[in-house]
Amino acid sequence: MKKRIVCIFLTVFFTVCCLFGCKKKTDEELIRERIDTFTTAFNDGDFEGVLDCFDAKTRNTLRASFNVMGGLFGGLTGFSFDLSDLFTLGVAMTDGEVLAIEISEVSVSGAQAVAKGQMGYADIGQSSVEAVYVILVKEEDGWFIQDMTDEAPQGA
Repeated sequence: MKKRIVCIFLTVFFTVCCLFGCKKKTDEELIRERIDTFTTAFNDGDFEGVLDCFDAKTRNTLRASFNVMGGLFGGLTGFSFDLSDLFTLGVAMTDGEVLAIEISEVSVSGAQAVAKGQMGYADIGQSSVEAVYVILVKEEDGWFIQDMTDEAPQGA
């Protein structure tokens, strides 16, 4: 009798775990998580973490641009300079949270999405809040930032 109760309990337990534990996240949940990951990496001064939130094309363009700018700056000053270190230093110089993004609406259309919200940015001695539209694209099973703008994209 006790074995039967234990078997029934274990069967119910594993069934519930599978039903609720294996639930696939919605596109909106994945998009909100990507934006949260981006703001956390930005606030932590994690340059590579910030770049990893962008789609492959944008990420490669940003890396190339930062390498060129670092090379130009190094050529002008005579110092070897990595702009990712400058980013980390800049974030470390500010107290508290530098960037906050609060998403109010997400619209998905196929492999593209727009997340609308408010972006707060704090710099040394100043802060501002403005509307933000985060444009995302789906690559494989994840959503990645393609662009951020303060103007509503067409169709949004």
